[in-house]
Amino acid sequence: MNAITLGYAATDNTAALRDDPERKKAIQDRIPARRRATPDDPAGAFNTFRNIYLR
Repeated sequence: MNAITLGYAATDNTAALRDDPERKKAIQDRIPARRRATPDDPAGAFNTFRNIYLR
């Protein structure tokens, strides 16, 4: 694994995209979870990979 990335995240920088219903739908339709990442999401992914690969 080289990186953990959020992709589209719900941050202040992406507020304009979230506020536009058409763009919001277009983006969320491409995301398997059908939701944007939150800043806490990478912590869970990191812990999962750490537990698997760093035993």
